[in-house]
Amino acid sequence: MTIPYTISLMKKVEQYLEETAQTSVTRVLVMDGANNSVETLRALASQSSYHYITTLDDNQWSERKVRFENAQERYRFGKATLYNGEIELEDSKEKGYLVVVRTIRIEWDYGKRTVLLTSLPMDTVGASLVVKGYFSRWPQLSFRNMKGFSSIHRVAGYGKQLIENPTVREKQQELEQKLKVLRNQLEEPLNALAQETVILTKLIEEERILRSISCIQDGKRIMEETKNMEALQTCTSKIEKLHNRQKAIEKKHEKAFKSLYRYEAQWMRLQGKEVVYKLDVELDQILTYFRVSLSNICAYFLKEFLQMGSMSFSTLMQSILLLDGEVFDTNKQRKVVLKRNSKEPAMMKKLEEALIKLNALSLKTLSGKHYQFFLK
Repeated sequence: MTIPYTISLMKKVEQYLEETAQTSVTRVLVMDGANNSVETLRALASQSSYHYITTLDDNQWSERKVRFENAQERYRFGKATLYNGEIELEDSKEKGYLVVVRTIRIEWDYGKRTVLLTSLPMDTVGASLVVKGYFSRWPQLSFRNMKGFSSIHRVAGYGKQLIENPTVREKQQELEQKLKVLRNQLEEPLNALAQETVILTKLIEEERILRSISCIQDGKRIMEETKNMEALQTCTSKIEKLHNRQKAIEKKHEKAFKSLYRYEAQWMRLQGKEVVYKLDVELDQILTYFRVSLSNICAYFLKEFLQMGSMSFSTLMQSILLLDGEVFDTNKQRKVVLKRNSKEPAMMKKLEEALIKLNALSLKTLSGKHYQFFLK
């Protein structure tokens, strides 16, 4: 579906929601990374009804494309450091056409990087809210709710024990030895690459400063002073020559460099895997069946008795399952008396109707006593 049709479809969805649900619609489209082509971003930028939040693919990220980044700040809703800034992207279908987009670079504490693109104004919506908006894009996903409700994502065992993983230890030592040998063999070219990198770092910083003082109009870069444009072109040319020189150095020892980079990647993947948890999974299997059964029963109760659909596990937990109550046993009956929550009259009305249906099923305990449910 092309982006003009997507925008028109969103308008229809918005109109339908406002008419049926009598609620306001927040006009922020959250898109997956497959939708962040420059053509799409240009189409969204040409209208004022919708903002967007999307991700930038790893292969599209480059320090050289960054115009500027503000001082780092901590993510208020998680363990990460955020960098607010702007990036220049080129339209692959129209060579030389540039767009400037707000970026939020997320450096997670566990080592991973995520980059978000958004049209939300920097001086209005903070970085933490944008990031939270993206990662909370499916707040009512039924399976996610079911996992949280019944703890399916947790592993249960009779006790977990940390044990050494000798295979990983041996593999790490083997890779360390191979890396040591390769670095000794490549000592001269590695030193040459390091010298080129020092120069390259300075040039990239100079290029970023020159990019930041330019402006983009109709996809073209504009600079007030000609000398600045010439300096930017010269700087870009020097960077390209340095990249070519680095590639030439690596090409002379192509096989050795490929092995070096491959062994480094393998060594990094093995970090943190030196020890593993030993678990008795028999109990976990039993509890998993129990948890899935509980989720299915609750989903059935929500749909057939409360008429609320299958996406209200959190509502079921907070409004009904946590109600105070008492159990009275007689020779023939087991009475379950729930205490009414006066703060939720609508939910209590639904529960009353549901309990009538539930009592009509004539449920029994294993000893043959009839269940009777009441709302006090």
